[in-house]
Amino acid sequence: MKQKTGIYYVVIAYAIFLFAFGAQAQGHKPDELVTYSFKTPNTVTKGEVFEINTIFNIQQGWYVYAPLSFNTNQGKIVTKVTFRLPDGVEFVGSMALPEGQTTYTGNDVTMTQKVKIVKAFPDRKVVIPVNVVYQTCNEFICYPPVKERKLITIQISI
Repeated sequence: MKQKTGIYYVVIAYAIFLFAFGAQAQGHKPDELVTYSFKTPNTVTKGEVFEINTIFNIQQGWYVYAPLSFNTNQGKIVTKVTFRLPDGVEFVGSMALPEGQTTYTGNDVTMTQKVKIVKAFPDRKVVIPVNVVYQTCNEFICYPPVKERKLITIQISI
């Protein structure tokens, strides 16, 4: 009988733990815990190399996983920003990421991709589709991944 009573107390303690710490996340949505924006030049010229910065702001106590094979190999949903460049736009190098971190926390977490316009666009603008994926976690829970598609419009000067 003592063994059953002990298991009963363990189950009750675990339920209280889940309720107490699960309540911390109630009322939050992943897009409230993590926000991001894109920073680009107002205008660029053909042949100019410029940066597209994706800037994440993550509320205190929460984090997202860095896009490292270490995290991917452990089955974690890593933060990804992927650009679908139209014809006439090229990547210059690979994306620059914050160094030395397996998770990102805080404000102004910046991923930078250099890009170059290599042909003229008749309407003097180029639209670049961007896919953003991240999963928001704290020390107790992880929300389902957020997957969004955005469009960045770059004005091209003559």
